[in-house]
Amino acid sequence: MPLHPKVRERIDYEAASFPDLTRVPVAEGRRIAREMSAQTDRLSAPPAALDRVEDHSIILPGRKVGVRLYFPKAIDSPSPVLIYLHGGGWVFCDLETHDSLCREIATRARAVVAAVDYRRAPEDRFPAALEDCYEALRWLAEPTTGKRFDLRADRIAIGGDSAGGNMAAVLAVEARDRRGPALVGQVLICPVTAYFPGTPSYSANGSGFGFEAAFMPWMWDQYLSSPRQGGDHRVAPLGTPDLSRVAPALVITAEYDLLRDEGEMYADRLQQAGVPVRRTRYVGMVHGFLDYRGIAEEGWDAIAEIAGNLQRWFRPQAAPDHVTD
Repeated sequence: MPLHPKVRERIDYEAASFPDLTRVPVAEGRRIAREMSAQTDRLSAPPAALDRVEDHSIILPGRKVGVRLYFPKAIDSPSPVLIYLHGGGWVFCDLETHDSLCREIATRARAVVAAVDYRRAPEDRFPAALEDCYEALRWLAEPTTGKRFDLRADRIAIGGDSAGGNMAAVLAVEARDRRGPALVGQVLICPVTAYFPGTPSYSANGSGFGFEAAFMPWMWDQYLSSPRQGGDHRVAPLGTPDLSRVAPALVITAEYDLLRDEGEMYADRLQQAGVPVRRTRYVGMVHGFLDYRGIAEEGWDAIAEIAGNLQRWFRPQAAPDHVTD
């Protein structure tokens, strides 16, 4: 299917209006990322009103990890939780760039969303962000946290987009290997799963679709201390030797995303390991297309799919998912 014409217009506008984020200071790149996000948010209808949104901090030795909790109206008591990890190549984006998306998911899934303000590169390199996210998972599963915020420790899912999808996939494995906290599902939206995979989509979609292949070497240089770390399965989860017994997955990919093939290959690996998987390729779409929901209905469709899967996982006895295309 051809690239959605309104998405093409938006990509061309952004290419003409904003500089290459890899060629400006990191602080300026982060400011630009927030402005780009604010613009696409304004193209969408205002998100539904929530009961409340609260910012909290997890105090750890030498640092603290911020967590923003989104409480929708009329939810079950206690409430299930989605831990959401924002994308941005481990460098850009933050709680604000993904605020409206988290509000939409919380409202439609009728569950609390916990967005993690993890440490970013290059100030803090791998595995700093990953460890922050795991600590947030542990905190949300603690009985004291559950009692304080009326949450269900036995109904926690994890999700994220792009780099956040990478960490969500890794943490699903870490939760298994570290013997908890248990997860009921993982939502992987256009995830990074490999280190320079050389897939057909990496070549065919690497230029002119908003997310450039030229960004990847720069991103890895910021995130990793050495190229040798690219072989670590906590960096490239597609290389995880054993994916059995991890949480059921929803894997969302986009036709014109350079990460498309590696995301779908990861879904295949999960299925081969006996993990219930649902995968959907959104045709005519690009990396980060949920941000373009104000101009392309497919963004809303993806949010509805995410919410539907979360609701199934959050039920006491969720039915198994099936692989779909």
